[in-house]
Amino acid sequence: MSASIKGAWVTHAGKRKPSNEDSVFFGPETLSGTVMEEPATVECANDEWLLGVADGVGGHEGGETASRICVDALAGAKGVTPATVKKMLEDLNQEIFDKSEERKLQGMGTTVAGLGFGSGLLFAYNVGDSRVYRHHAGRGLERITIDDSLVERGGKDSMPSPDAPSNVITQALGGRKSFKEINPNLYDDLDSSEKALYLVCSDGLNDMIEDEVIGEILAGNDEGAELQSIARDLLRLALDGGGKDNVSIVLAEYEPPAPKRGLLGRLFGRFKQ
Repeated sequence: MSASIKGAWVTHAGKRKPSNEDSVFFGPETLSGTVMEEPATVECANDEWLLGVADGVGGHEGGETASRICVDALAGAKGVTPATVKKMLEDLNQEIFDKSEERKLQGMGTTVAGLGFGSGLLFAYNVGDSRVYRHHAGRGLERITIDDSLVERGGKDSMPSPDAPSNVITQALGGRKSFKEINPNLYDDLDSSEKALYLVCSDGLNDMIEDEVIGEILAGNDEGAELQSIARDLLRLALDGGGKDNVSIVLAEYEPPAPKRGLLGRLFGRFKQ
């Protein structure tokens, strides 16, 4: 069963931040602390893969370090399933917290969100407020993940409210003065037999652009627009909208895996040649 996937990515500091604390990964490939003026195409030919975005917090060195630790651990993972990814994220929470006890890295943490495929399962995951969207030709834009934020989940001592600040997150990998266990969010009911375009992004994108506009841009894929062009349009609008935060975008064009042919199918195919 072939599960290779093609996409495009871009990561940028934005207009207000002095550096880029985001990191992105696509299969075994990673980018950390860089500023890309133009999106690039990316591809993973493995039968299992993870891809995603990590949005670091804690200042230039701390945030970049936390997001890099995260993507370096997830990139090229083996035995990909929702259960193994959950365990990896829990272990990363401990690792990043332990590392943050160094004076120059105190308070560092990162959010993370992404898409995974393994053992025939397609799933999404997130910790924090980075997001995963899906665009389907028939249904349009669908948001897959729920933010770990006061706005969307509230907290033990706080109920969500329309005017709650959107940047207050309720969990992240690390990012606390004392260690706290996390509960990674897994969305393991995605249809692996359905073609769709997936978008993974840091909040520097969706805080600057309404979901309706994101959906209109992603719909260009239905008309044959190249993924690089779609990523370029999304980045441009985020920067034109203010570029208040780092902006990271990973697009993944998911095609259902082709089933392996049995012996009769292979023989039939041979006779047809």
